[in-house]
Amino acid sequence: MAVRPDSFAHFVVSTRDRIAFSIKYHRDFYLSGFFTLAGVALAVASPPPDAFGWAGLILTLIGAVAWVCSFLAANRDRGALIVQERALHLADLPLAEAAARIDCEVLWHGSEIAIVRSDDVDRLLWTQHPAVELMSTRYRLPQLQRLIFPQVFAIEKVWPHDWNEAKVKLTTDLSPGFLAGGQPVHVQRTDYYSNIITNNQCDRTIRGEESERLFDGVSYFLDEDGGLVGLGESTASNGIGISSLCITSDFQVIYQTQGKQREAPNAKGPSGSGSLDWADLVTTVCKRGGTFVDAVIFGMEREQNEEIGVPHAQGKVATALTGYGRYLHRGGKPEFFGISVTSARRQELSPGKLEGGRVRCIHSIPLDRIEAGHVADRLESQFASWRGKRDVSRRFS
Repeated sequence: MAVRPDSFAHFVVSTRDRIAFSIKYHRDFYLSGFFTLAGVALAVASPPPDAFGWAGLILTLIGAVAWVCSFLAANRDRGALIVQERALHLADLPLAEAAARIDCEVLWHGSEIAIVRSDDVDRLLWTQHPAVELMSTRYRLPQLQRLIFPQVFAIEKVWPHDWNEAKVKLTTDLSPGFLAGGQPVHVQRTDYYSNIITNNQCDRTIRGEESERLFDGVSYFLDEDGGLVGLGESTASNGIGISSLCITSDFQVIYQTQGKQREAPNAKGPSGSGSLDWADLVTTVCKRGGTFVDAVIFGMEREQNEEIGVPHAQGKVATALTGYGRYLHRGGKPEFFGISVTSARRQELSPGKLEGGRVRCIHSIPLDRIEAGHVADRLESQFASWRGKRDVSRRFS
């Protein structure tokens, strides 16, 4: 969405999304309020003894009673729940054993960032291009999360900083057997707010009135037996994440210093990172008949265009999918990784204006021609098998 995060339009969109999200999970409350106001308007427009006036008074009375009852019920249930932060030490959890059960390994960055991944899956992603099957239903929050989302919004300071874009929930576990079998990948429409309320809260617990633990965020990715929860069984939103590095035509690897970001503000990051939009899927799969990998690559190139200005057009950029994993520190959400080459030069790139300070500045690391040639040869083999028309080597000429 082309709206600057620091603009009044952004405030309006964020407010609209906040109200729409509340209506989605508290429909009775808002419907009863609507009928109450409609009854008042009808009674004022046609006062009794007019029949419409009496109907308005009755509608007002029924609507008001229903509104009060739904308000009291929601606040009773919500008031009995407390969202608490817990000291989540991933290193103390049996993650290596859980990963080993599905023939995967855990990669660590420090002691609090963990990714479950597999060499076999990464290799198959180079050659396999599964189709996509869109689920007919949309993701909905579990019952407890519906009750506590106002607390989470306050803790995370969601409004008015974030709008609620449609995202893509991955519900299929990508294993070597699955990828080799040629089956379609199943996805479901979710949204950004649901990602915040579920995946971003894996370090929190929900407790009841008597301080009993009703929910532990670790259960988003570990079951009671210490196994990794499958994407098809997980109750989290699990919006697909995308991260990629870009190499320019003058042999520069681009990375960025993030600015006003919800995730890792002021930290160093890849050329482009974010999440796959539902619109990416619609553009590549529904309109162009593309594959799941096509949608992921399209999303990576869009993020690079938005964040650092890489041209997002045919013949200007080419991207290869290089890896896949699940971020356990984010509730087991899926993440895809890639490398792009672009015809643009380093001086042509700059932080995207519509990002509104989310990218503070961009940096580059020089790559010599021999290294660039190796990258080009490796990527070209993939482009040849997928597209047949992309000449990667000319990006480095």
